[in-house]
Amino acid sequence: MLRALDRFCAMLGRALDGFLVLGGGGLTAVVMANVVARYVFNISLAWVNEMGEFTLLWLTFLGGARAIQLGAHLSITELVDAAGPRAKSVLGWIAEAMAAAVLLAFLVWGSALSRQMMGQTLSVTYIPMGLAYAAMPVGAALGLLFILQRLAAGPAQAPHREGGVA
Repeated sequence: MLRALDRFCAMLGRALDGFLVLGGGGLTAVVMANVVARYVFNISLAWVNEMGEFTLLWLTFLGGARAIQLGAHLSITELVDAAGPRAKSVLGWIAEAMAAAVLLAFLVWGSALSRQMMGQTLSVTYIPMGLAYAAMPVGAALGLLFILQRLAAGPAQAPHREGGVA
């Protein structure tokens, strides 16, 4: 079962990488197109601002989940580095539990916010605002999954990473 979870999470990681690259590239392209349209042709593409904000929200929360999976979030490790092996493991598990608690709060609160905002739409594209806010619970759920995968792997896969990231 752990092997299936590892394969599933690896597939999710590749999918997130693809989305983040395409989303970031697409966002850059449409913003640049709007700049050219505004300053060369004296027109503005009104939908670009809304889609830019929408895309940036999704890129932020999904990118955060991918960073959790890669152990790439910034951390201050002086206390952990000074601790012995057993204390390092305990501190790592505490850090994972705290991160999971924050993600659980994002999941619960973000889900409620997303449902609440489904009735409001963006003014140009008419996309429900709840879809933009859904990035928070989706990103949080993915982050929780990646933390659970790491915890299920056991003490050999200690959450603490060398080089200032955990």
